[in-house]
Amino acid sequence: MIVDDLLRQLINEIQELKNSIMITTLPWLDIQQTADYLHLSTHTVYKLVSRGEIPFKKIGNGQKAKLIFARKKLDLWLIYGKTSGFTKREKEIAETWI
Repeated sequence: MIVDDLLRQLINEIQELKNSIMITTLPWLDIQQTADYLHLSTHTVYKLVSRGEIPFKKIGNGQKAKLIFARKKLDLWLIYGKTSGFTKREKEIAETWI
């Protein structure tokens, strides 16, 4: 009983680590991965998108359209608080932090 509980807990922790590693190495993230990466709810990410406050790309049209997010642009957004117009120097500085 105790061993089973510990094993389940270990499996859950391994899965969380796997997800965390995957999210921090993928160049493009979907809405759920972006929410996890930023420690926000998907609802909050959608609000940021609708206000144009977060960098994103829309793939496709209509009902089948999908939002994707470049992890590097999200990192720049977190550091500088803007969605575009980064200078070469800002990108270089961000690369040393990330």
